[in-house]
Amino acid sequence: MDGDASVMLNFDKLFDLSAKHETIQDRPQDYNYKTLTSKKIKNIVVFDGGARNKKLSKTTLMVDKFIEGASSAGANVEEFKLSKLNIHHCDGCYMCWTKIPGQCVHKDIMTELREKYRGADLVVFASPLYIFNVTGVMKTFMDRLLPILKPYMLLDEKDGHISHPDRYPELGEQGVVVFSASGFPDVDNNFDGLKGMYRAWTSHSQNSYLMGEFFLTAAEMLPQPVYKNRKDKVEKACFDAGVQVVNEGKIDYKYMSAVSNPIVSNKTFQNQADNFWASLDGKKSYIKEIVKL
Repeated sequence: MDGDASVMLNFDKLFDLSAKHETIQDRPQDYNYKTLTSKKIKNIVVFDGGARNKKLSKTTLMVDKFIEGASSAGANVEEFKLSKLNIHHCDGCYMCWTKIPGQCVHKDIMTELREKYRGADLVVFASPLYIFNVTGVMKTFMDRLLPILKPYMLLDEKDGHISHPDRYPELGEQGVVVFSASGFPDVDNNFDGLKGMYRAWTSHSQNSYLMGEFFLTAAEMLPQPVYKNRKDKVEKACFDAGVQVVNEGKIDYKYMSAVSNPIVSNKTFQNQADNFWASLDGKKSYIKEIVKL
């Protein structure tokens, strides 16, 4: 063994066998996810706002399994890594609602991405949790989607809710699925900002409907060999969800809850996380030392 062997002193905490006897309850469903017509979803577009590559990104791991399942069911999938694209920020000029309706003053890659977005039967938003919300590039991307909506106010006569009309209603309904990974072991008080933004986005956009939210908790533990069973469970849930959304036009909540359950208590999580960071403190690079997916 090379290097600092002090980590050996904490093996009893890192691999505490008592963790096997912990039973963590699934988080109850708190949203009425949309169901579309079965077999409607044929074209899927993925917008990945993460910075990491496939060797490290737990968000991308989930998305890859989801689209693998969707592809096996016959869907066509197109992916865009937003961090690799030059996307100008929104100036807030509202020219897309006034002088040049449906267009933007910035002629960049977003012209194509908006067409891809609105032309898809299902849109996948993928972003790791950054300060309790999406990454900066994902937020910039979403800001620049404004031209696909009209500025007028649409009143729901049933509940009085106000939203914006769809600029392209002839393209019909589309579903939205969200994937995000966080280092924290809880959904509540961590994913609230990201979750609230996407729920508001779909509730304020005519013909856009939220079909699923996959919030991976305690994500940094996932690649560890001792948690292989959990990794397998997460991958299977995402794959099966991809198959179901194409074949049935819906996603059962059981797949989302399987992803968000950390399977260990917060105390066990705290001990393992603290020992891991202590082993790196002032000594090593996280990227070099972390177990790859």
